[in-house]
Amino acid sequence: MEQLPRATVKKTGAWEVVASMILIRLGTFARWAPIALDLDLPASFAATPGAVLSRLVQSEMLEESLFVLDGLHQWLEDHHPPIDYARRRRLFADLTDPGPQWRTALADHGIVATDRRRRLLGQALYERITGSDARLRRCHPIPAGEQRVAYTEFRMTAVPLLANYLDAQARTLLDHHDVDEPVRWEPAFDYDGGWSGSPAEPDRPSAGDQRRTTKVTPTDVDAVVHSLATSGRHDALLVDLISHARGDTILLGPQTDATSELYAQSPDGRWEIADTGLQVLARLGHTFGSAIDLDQWDEHSTAETNAPTTATSGPREERPDDVG
Repeated sequence: MEQLPRATVKKTGAWEVVASMILIRLGTFARWAPIALDLDLPASFAATPGAVLSRLVQSEMLEESLFVLDGLHQWLEDHHPPIDYARRRRLFADLTDPGPQWRTALADHGIVATDRRRRLLGQALYERITGSDARLRRCHPIPAGEQRVAYTEFRMTAVPLLANYLDAQARTLLDHHDVDEPVRWEPAFDYDGGWSGSPAEPDRPSAGDQRRTTKVTPTDVDAVVHSLATSGRHDALLVDLISHARGDTILLGPQTDATSELYAQSPDGRWEIADTGLQVLARLGHTFGSAIDLDQWDEHSTAETNAPTTATSGPREERPDDVG
């Protein structure tokens, strides 16, 4: 997202992430909260796009920014990206280990190996493999303040020197999970020619392509929550979870094989939410707040959040909190 115009010189990561959120929302009625979940961001980040868009309006840069993003959206429709970043964020959500050779990698560039730099390098590897900003990740985030400042400096000074090590370690992890994709990929942009580039080939051939599958296992809590937030495949499960949260005892029960393990049957034949289903309910509460209500999932509940994002007008939010 380096090609985008900027309304601030601060490098907090907020603008890049919001640009990705806008790119996902273009032409849809998606809400910010499910998009934040899909990008593995904290639930509080759902309020950030409003602040960033307000700043773009004040700087008279909104139209230009949406022009660039709309062009990228259209280009990606015709040139499918070769990397499934959503899958990577699920696979490597807990990644913090920089690999066994981290001390040697640092020493090769005259960087003193400390435990703190080990943690920073692990965050850099997470960014390399997922395309996300480690400062804003939901799991193992870098706390705001001195630690985040230290990581920002580390990313600017040390990470470019360690690029080969990070790419090699990322390749090893991708191969371990049979992910036959390039480590990194990004199209290019200029105002005369627009977006350009061609899908990159995997870094090395592998037989894993035939074994690879993106099927979500029933007990993968994060994957189920992701499906609930971004599709309508498990609406019956969502209704049952909300009913359970309200204290109701009559549930619809599993409607698909993918949700069967989230239920248990009582001796009198009634359906109940099993332990795995309770984990899904807890994750929903953590992401969207403790008060889970059907109104939050009604696509006609509010007109303001239902306005689709276009290239000529930005979505409006009720809480334009400043993110610096």
